[in-house]
Amino acid sequence: MLTIHLRINDAATGKPTPVRLRISSAETPTFAPLGRVAEFPCGRNEEVGGHLRVGRERWCYIDGACEVKLPAGTPLRVQATKGPEFQLIDETVTLGAGQMALRFTMDRWANSAAEGWISGDTRCHFLAPDTAELEAAAEDLHVVNILACAQSWPSFDGKTYPSYPQLLAFSGQDATRETAGGIVAVNTLNVHPALGRVGLLHSHRIVFPLTFGGEETDDWSVCDWCDQCHRKQGLTVWVEPFRPQAGLVGGEALVAAILGKIDAIEISDPSHSHGSLAWIYRLWNAGFPLPLVGGSGKDRNAIALGSMRTYAHVGTGEAVTYRGWIEAVRAGRC
Repeated sequence: MLTIHLRINDAATGKPTPVRLRISSAETPTFAPLGRVAEFPCGRNEEVGGHLRVGRERWCYIDGACEVKLPAGTPLRVQATKGPEFQLIDETVTLGAGQMALRFTMDRWANSAAEGWISGDTRCHFLAPDTAELEAAAEDLHVVNILACAQSWPSFDGKTYPSYPQLLAFSGQDATRETAGGIVAVNTLNVHPALGRVGLLHSHRIVFPLTFGGEETDDWSVCDWCDQCHRKQGLTVWVEPFRPQAGLVGGEALVAAILGKIDAIEISDPSHSHGSLAWIYRLWNAGFPLPLVGGSGKDRNAIALGSMRTYAHVGTGEAVTYRGWIEAVRAGRC
């Protein structure tokens, strides 16, 4: 086996660029870079981040360069992607004896950002901000909203504990991670088992409680969540709209939408979204034209960050800020 230094450069800059990478052969489905693993869990909240399973294929995210042990004299398939606006790399290479490096170039075929359309993911969970920053760069996403939520955690001691992954990283109206090409912010997903769930983005403080109902007293409401978020200059997003829960289609979130307390409706998993589109059209036809936003809902390594995404128009030549992107969504320029 040869230790190969692999690098993928952006054709426009000539510099290494983050990508999603897969190397395989006829005998080996995945050659993992050093420090990574070929097999990884894909359940909800199981080591989320840095890897992705697409069907039977397993990919890893790299910052543009990595070292990987590969066999010489064997045809290897090298694949790399960088979101929908870059051309896919899919090449077959055979290493010679003593070879030490592989070099590839990633070419852009479209540039929505140059026209003022900034891509973002309205919802993902359990990703650490630095991991979200890497995956966003590799998927050509400019804005990522990590939403902390209540999550039960089964322990080896036989008990199940309540937890709030990433809540301590809450950044509200600020970016918890920001580079020249991307913004990562941490806010909250607030959930009631029957009345609905809302993503509260760009809120300058956490709106508690993150969940109520069930065994808890129903002394709060979805409308309360939305009102508190708006007082904190936030954006309210109806998550999994019109999902039948406890016999209610839409729950109280539908009431909040009609009362103007919901700013946008999220489309995420296509298997959920198809059933809700007819209800969305009924809402629009009734005179409530709420904008649609796209969110991947990524909460496991089997969902790609930005697989469903939002392009918001912030203005050509304008500096990209989290507030600017949020306000473009609020105004329906998305």
